[in-house]
Order: sequence, then structure tokens, then C-alpha cells
Amino acid sequence: LRVPRHMLSCCCWGTDHADNVVFVDGYRDVPESEALESIGLPEGTFAVELQREASAALGLDLDKMDRQNLMVVKTQPGLVSEYNKLASSEEVIRKGDRIWRVNGKTGSADELLEMLATDKKLHLLIRRCKEKEVYVEKKGKPLGIQLSVTEKASCLTVEKVNPGGLVATLNEKTSDDRQIRVHDKIVAVDGVQGLAPDLMKQIKEKDSFILKLFSWDIP
Repeated sequence: LRVPRHMLSCCCWGTDHADNVVFVDGYRDVPESEALESIGLPEGTFAVELQREASAALGLDLDKMDRQNLMVVKTQPGLVSEYNKLASSEEVIRKGDRIWRVNGKTGSADELLEMLATDKKLHLLIRRCKEKEVYVEKKGKPLGIQLSVTEKASCLTVEKVNPGGLVATLNEKTSDDRQIRVHDKIVAVDGVQGLAPDLMKQIKEKDSFILKLFSWDIP
């Protein structure tokens, strides 16, 4: 995809482990039939409406390592930062938020990213992440999970929990809100944040640690 370098900035870490920053331009009008329903939203979900002018940047860095989730990594100057200045604290867009729907549609991270890049009117449904901390003691055993890691990402994505592994066994002994699940994002180890390779190094080198994770109710 060859695109002009303005309008929407997204730090994209794809499953091919190629990290890059993508800037995209252009828009299309959105039919009124795609307007969002603002009544009866799931708990932890809120609606945002943005109107983009020709020269306005959206101003979001987004993580798409997990094809099912498009997560906000950071806000930059643009439409979102201007929206945040006026939004209530419960509806400020922040790190860890998941963009769930765009103009009434769900889709893969790439599909949602394309709509964010091309639509002039943006009706978003945002889901707050749930933060949890999990104590893990390896006792010389492997974790039994598969993680996605790229050089510039600021988190690790849980791709698979192996049946019978250490984490799977730990999950069986703990409450649902303390389990490590597929799609979770590991954002800190023992309270220390950093780039994905640094987080992975700490997990490999330490025998016990506390993981801080972001998670969402799926879908």
C-alpha cells in the first residue's frame, strides 16, 4: 500500500513481524444508515463521533499484532487529542482501549484500520481494557504460551495457551479475572514497561515475576 504521509498515523506491528509506521489519506462519505446505536452498549464501551476535515490528522498510534484487536498505543496531536480535551474522564481515548466498531462495522484489525484511514465521518465504539496482574512462578518450567513479539512494539500479545502447560494449569486454579488468555497484552513485567524484546527477555531470565496485562471481553 503506497499512501501519502499525513492524516492518520498508526504504529502497526503485523503478524509478519514487520514494524512500520503507516500514514494514510483520503476519505469517503458514510451513509446515515451506518450511524451507531448509542443505547444498550456493553459495559466498558462508549461511543465517539469524529468529523475529519481535509487536512486533519486522526492522531492515533495503534497496535495490530493481534488481527482480532486494534489497540490504542498512544495519542498524537490530531482529532483524537482535541476530542479528549472536551470528553469526560470516562470517555477519554487512552492507551489500552480497543477500537471495536467503526461506522457500525466490526472486522479484523486491518479492516478497521482501512476504515479509519478512508472515512470522513467516524462513528467509533471503544472498549476499555481490563487491567490485571498475575503472579507467575516457573520453577524451571516453560510458560506453555506462544507470544507475538516485534522490535518496536510496547507489549507482547498472547497468541496461544498450550493445553497442559504451566499457564493453562495456573488458569485452572484461579478466577476468570486473573487468567492469562489468548488476545491478552503483556504490558509490564514486575512493574517495568518497555519494548517487547525487553519484556520477553525478563520473562525468559526470571523464575518468578508479576505480569501486568490488558484484556478485553471478546468479541
